[in-house]
Parts: sequence; C-alpha cells; structure tokens
Amino acid sequence: MNKNNSYCLVSEVEDNPRKFIDFLRLSQKHWNQTHILPNNSAFELKDEWIFRGNSNADWRLVPSAWRNNRIIESQIKNKKELLIKSGVKLENLPSYEDLYIEVENDIMRRFRDSLHDFGYPVEWANKRSVQKTCNFSEFLDVACVAQHHGIPTRLLDWTVNPITAAYFACEPSGRCKKAQKICVWALNIGSQMFKEEYGNIKIHEQPRNRNDYLRAQQALFTECSDGVEIHRKTGKWIGIEQKVEQYLNSNKEILINQNILVKVTLKKEHADEVVDILRKEGVSKSSIMPSLDNLASDTINNWELDKKF
Repeated sequence: MNKNNSYCLVSEVEDNPRKFIDFLRLSQKHWNQTHILPNNSAFELKDEWIFRGNSNADWRLVPSAWRNNRIIESQIKNKKELLIKSGVKLENLPSYEDLYIEVENDIMRRFRDSLHDFGYPVEWANKRSVQKTCNFSEFLDVACVAQHHGIPTRLLDWTVNPITAAYFACEPSGRCKKAQKICVWALNIGSQMFKEEYGNIKIHEQPRNRNDYLRAQQALFTECSDGVEIHRKTGKWIGIEQKVEQYLNSNKEILINQNILVKVTLKKEHADEVVDILRKEGVSKSSIMPSLDNLASDTINNWELDKKF
C-alpha cells in the first residue's frame, strides 16, 4: 500500500517479506524513471536512487553524531567542566556548537593517528596535522572509514544497492527492540532538488578500493553541511527528511511529478524471514562486511536459521 505524507512516499509491505524484497529490486520500473520538466521538453531528469536500511522505521535521517550520542555528549560535558575548573566564567564558555566541532576534530584526529600508527591505507592518515581545528572536509577520507566502523560522525551512510539496505534494516545484531517496523529509505539524488543543489546536502563517494566495507556495500555518504549552523540558530539537529519537506513546501508550483524520498516499511516480526531469503541469495553480514570474524558469525547464525526455516 502506498501513501503520501508531507515529505515522502511511504510504501507499506506489512506482512510479506518477499514482496518487500521484490519491491526494492533495482530492476523495478519505479526506480528507473525519466521525467520531463514542465515548459521545457528538451530537459530530462533521470532518477538516481540511493538507499539506507533502518531497524526502526520511526528513526529520522540524522547521523550518529547528532542523535544525542553518548560519546559526543560526554566529551562536550568534559570540555565544559575542564574550562570551568580552569577559571573560565559560564558566560565566557564556548557555545555548544563550538565545543561539538572541537570534539569532532578530537575524535577524527585520534582515529587518523591510530590508522597511521597501524599502517592502514587511508590517505588522510598519512598526514599528522598539528592544527587544533580542521574543516570537516580535511578529514572526510577518515570520517568515511570511521562511520563504517562505529565512530560517530556527521555523515549518514547509504548504498546504491537496495538489497544491501534491506539487510541492514533486518540484521540481527542491529535490531531495535522497541521497533514495530523496519524500513528502507530511498533518496533520489537525481531529482530536481539535488540538481538545484538545494539544502546544502553534499554527496560524498570515496574510492571504494581503499576499504573492504566501502567496496562490498557500494557505499556513499550524505552530509548536511549547514547542520551545525542550523543547530546554532535553532538548538536542533536537522534531518534529511526535513530538508526534503522544506524544499517541497517552497516549490509547490514548479515541482514535476518526481519522488524525492521513499520509505519502504515491513513489520519487524518478518525480519528473520528477510535475512533468510537474502542469505540464500548470497547476501549476509560476511558478504557486505567482509572479515573472518563476520564469516564465523554467519556460520553460527546460518546453522541456527537452518533449524528454524
């Protein structure tokens, strides 16, 4: 069942895991459409979709560092306390956003130095910067790797493969206990919104030959580059769904009939069935996060699933 809310098309495949997977396949016509702009038949826009799996359909499209992250918030609190102990008056303390930028730099610098020390082939890891605060773009290469290995960043990870996104939505170790539904988000970066470069949403695609996870997941990233400044003004972190909603509300009269954001949902109780279907098609934790540890984990999980289905 399809329905529209204020910013996206929601496709609910509530009780059928096979239909959920089939709907997501890139061969489906709804992912491969070309649109002609009004009053300009010579100009076409071709859909270009990227996908993200969430184990809770209620979660927003906000990166890990902006989700009241325990690590980030703890470090900001520590910095405040150290400044107060050193004699800085409350009214002279740096803003939350300035402290956030310092903490973000600290984490990236520490990870960069660890990559350098252990000889990992990440370009930025070979340069030990003495500068206290860097522009985010200066450690983008490291941030893309960090995001895939559990370090909170301002990046949101996506894939060009919707089946990979379906796996992440259902992956057993990442399940959200409170969730009633899982979902796959689809973002159309070929849409008019992105061609107009609206909303300061940057698309980052790093060379995948540098990292096994990036390569196996066909990964890329989005960044709301004005997110910190928006937080400085409003006290809230903005999500991509809000950017899409703002665009739609400000361009109601000129928009073509082209979806920008789609949310495909399934009841969480069917997640194991999705995982079983995907493993039979060769999609598993060890295929999209290749390592011997994950291969061993898959061996145990597949053994258990063989008893179940």
